[in-house]
Parts: sequence; C-alpha cells; structure tokens
Amino acid sequence: NSELIKVCLLRARILALIANEIKQSDLETDYFLTGLLSSIDIIVNSDMEKILESMALSPDVKTALLGENGMLRNCLDCVLKYERFEFDEVRLGLLRLGITLERFMDIYVEALSWLKTTNG
Repeated sequence: NSELIKVCLLRARILALIANEIKQSDLETDYFLTGLLSSIDIIVNSDMEKILESMALSPDVKTALLGENGMLRNCLDCVLKYERFEFDEVRLGLLRLGITLERFMDIYVEALSWLKTTNG
C-alpha cells in the first residue's frame, strides 16, 4: 500500500500542475484530490461509490473518480494511460487539453521532484 499511496500522491501533484496548465487554477484542489483518491478503493479494499458517499467532495471529483466523462476525468485518464505506457492514447487526450506530450513529461518530472521533497 505504501507504494500505491506514493503513486496517488504523484498523480495528485501531476493533476494539480495540469489544472494550472489548462487555466483551471481555481480548481487545483479538486484536481489534486482526484489524483490523491484515484486508488482509494484499492487501498481500503472497498467499493469506490460506497467510499465517496461519505466524503464531502465536489460533484466533479466524485464523477471523475467514478469514471464519468468530464474534464477532470479526461485529465486523470491521461495520467493513468501514461502510467500504462499507452502513449498514443495519452497524446490524443493531451491534444484535447492543449498540452504536448513533451510538456506533460516536464510536468511529470516536476511532480516527481515534488514527491521527493515529501519523503515519498
């Protein structure tokens, strides 16, 4: 679980950076929380829908975590596909966001550096 928690922290930071990149800075917290909670169902071994019922999160975060389409889910999907080395799919998703794969890789490296500072 500690490795999965590190992955979720990394996703959280990447999504927060993407929020700023796509001019959604006012929603940076939602983006961060989406990444942070992206595997909470696996970590606590429970159903995502059940977990989210008891959490005070924005509707956008909840729908993104439940897999429903929207800007936040599209961003999370880009990160998840990048983790699975599905670069053609990542490129297409990023294109819709107006981010190049090269810029995304810079964001990823920046997030990794941040993770190091958290002792992750």
